[in-house]
Amino acid sequence: QIAIRLHSDVQLGQEFYASSKGAFENAAKLFEQIAESQVISSRKVHLDLYLHGAVDFALGEFQANATVLARKVLSRFDFETDIRSKVIKAAFLLLKQDLLEIVKSFSEEISQKGTFEKILIQKFNSGEYDRNGVAEDTGHFITLEGILFFTIYLRTGNLDYYKTAKEKTDNALKIFETIRDPDNFVLTQLISLLIRQMQFCSIWHQLGDIHKFQNNPILLRYLTTLATDKSKPIYELWDSQIQALPKVLDSKDSIVLQMPTSAGKTRVAEIKIAQVLASAQGQPCRCIYVAPFKSLASQVKESLNVYLGKAGYRVTSVFGSYESVDFEDILVEQSDVLVITPEKLDYLFRQNKELFQEVKLIVIDEGHLLDNDVRGLRLEILLSRLKRTFAQNGLQILFMSAVLPNSGEVATWLSQGEPNVAQSNWKPTKLRKESF
Repeated sequence: QIAIRLHSDVQLGQEFYASSKGAFENAAKLFEQIAESQVISSRKVHLDLYLHGAVDFALGEFQANATVLARKVLSRFDFETDIRSKVIKAAFLLLKQDLLEIVKSFSEEISQKGTFEKILIQKFNSGEYDRNGVAEDTGHFITLEGILFFTIYLRTGNLDYYKTAKEKTDNALKIFETIRDPDNFVLTQLISLLIRQMQFCSIWHQLGDIHKFQNNPILLRYLTTLATDKSKPIYELWDSQIQALPKVLDSKDSIVLQMPTSAGKTRVAEIKIAQVLASAQGQPCRCIYVAPFKSLASQVKESLNVYLGKAGYRVTSVFGSYESVDFEDILVEQSDVLVITPEKLDYLFRQNKELFQEVKLIVIDEGHLLDNDVRGLRLEILLSRLKRTFAQNGLQILFMSAVLPNSGEVATWLSQGEPNVAQSNWKPTKLRKESF
């Protein structure tokens, strides 16, 4: 409750909001430990504790922990058919981000609201339910409606669905407050906060609203591709990405991006690539992603192609060293996004400088390898030549690293004006240290 109050009261400021995240994390760990213990025999209490833990992890911005816990619960428990159990299952599915399963499981029931109301009337008339029982089930039904409407928002970006979802959960809270039902009030309050948090972190709010992606039809198509991909849809951004994106997207100059390993640097680079390509407005434009090793370059190519490829961009890769073959030249010429190694970048610059007239963005992954003897020195010299030759064409360099002790110095070296560094220390999960 302390965490909820700190999280909800915007007037208290960012310091208290940060405190709420720590409180939610501690509460999540405690709820999970109690749920895993053998002292709880009630199935209902077990599920409530697990849900509290998973939602608290999400509110503390540890989405990975929340998702893992939700998956574990959904695979371990068979849920009852009463309306409260359905709300809890829907909340776990939302935490798991399995939106299609929410629609599949509950849309038909929500569409039959008249039938649900008739059943409540029958139970009241027969004496099975008193007024509070009717009110309780009504509150849960309205909450389930809210979750379903929010699911549609995450899939479509239509803000009206989010507003309706908030209205539904607010009405459910009023019902539980009126009948003085603290357990269900807190349950609904957590779901309401979860919906608000997920909307704030959603691609539709962060990219569509804040960074105006919805105003560009190409970027809107990219957002739709992210949200509706059948194999791996993306609905939210992580805290590290939300912190970094304003500088990365707003900057017209080169920038250093420093984030921990697995904190989402590649996704930030992908979003920046989409912005640069969409901003070309029909003019020739190409982006290059430089990965230090063939294995990483191949992995990045596959990752970028999942969403950028489906959004209509041609993502290709060429590896190898200081040589080329005819079919590679064709791939390079036809690409919108080119994933290559430093050696291949050097070769292309020496053999085909005209190609770089169209290059507006170069992403350097694992940039700290500049310190790596001969390869690092070659890359440093190459970047200097590229900056000097094509800076007037609007060339930007996005220099990414997880471990870069002198990020300010690198930014000064890359920039035409003030050094530009986007930095975040946030990690998607807590790291544990063990000694043996």
